[in-house]
Amino acid sequence: MYSTASTNSESSSFRQPLVIRLRTLLSLSCFLILILVAVLVLNAFSARSRLSQLAFIYQADVSRLGLSFSTFAPISIAPTVVSIVIGLWWDQLDSTFRTLQPYIAMSREPTPISSGAGLTYRSKTWAGAAIKAARNKHWMLFLVAVGSVFCQIRMVHPPQLPVSLLILAP
Repeated sequence: MYSTASTNSESSSFRQPLVIRLRTLLSLSCFLILILVAVLVLNAFSARSRLSQLAFIYQADVSRLGLSFSTFAPISIAPTVVSIVIGLWWDQLDSTFRTLQPYIAMSREPTPISSGAGLTYRSKTWAGAAIKAARNKHWMLFLVAVGSVFCQIRMVHPPQLPVSLLILAP
C-alpha cells in the first residue's frame, strides 16, 4: 500500500523548487557568511580605531539629476539593500518550506491526517509557525521559521544602530 520505490519516470518528472536546490542554498549560505565576515572585519577595525571615516561620509553630487536633494551618501543605502535581499530570499525559503513540510512528513511514513495532509503552516505568523513546527518535530522548518523571525527583526531594526552591536554585544 505504501510504496517507497520510485521509477525513473517519477523521479525525472519531479521538479524541485529553485529556492531549495542545493546550489541556491549554498549561494545563500555563502552570502550570509560574507556579510558576517564583513561585519566582523568592520567591528575589528572599529575596535582599533582604524576605520577611515571618508568611506562612510562620502556624498555623491546628484544635483544634475534634478532631484529634491543635491547630494546623497551611497553607503547609506547599502545596509538597507542587503537587508531587503536577505529578507526576500529568506521569505521565499520560508514560504516553500511551509508549503512542502506536510508532504515531506507524509512521504517519510504513514501519518495521521492532523500531521500530514491536514497540517498547514501557511496561515501562521513567523513565530507561530516556529512554535507549531517545534511541536510537530519539524526541525528544519523550525529553523527556517526562526530565521524568518530574525529577518523581520533586522528589517525593522533602526538603521542608526549598527547590526554588529546586535551580534557582538556583550
